[in-house]
Amino acid sequence: MEMKHDFVPSLHPLSLSQRNIWDVERALQDTSINNICTTLHIRGRVDLSALQRSVDLVLSSDASLRTRITLVDGVPMQYQAAFQPQPIPVYDFTQTEEDGL
Repeated sequence: MEMKHDFVPSLHPLSLSQRNIWDVERALQDTSINNICTTLHIRGRVDLSALQRSVDLVLSSDASLRTRITLVDGVPMQYQAAFQPQPIPVYDFTQTEEDGL
């Protein structure tokens, strides 16, 4: 666990639900069993700078979105990481066809 800017996290045990997810993730490594994703098709212009600022504002104001898990003597413990801006990856497929690249 790497902490920056002299941030000292407060470690807490996992909740029962978190521990269940942790155990499943450990048992079924290299799967996406708890990964939820989606694709957005956006028509028109997007102000990427405003979108980035919005995401950063949400992340900075909601510590639950910055929850991390680390092992302490083999036991998973949770902490809230200090806010750090998270760049939004943007993929432009405007030059592709329906079948792909």
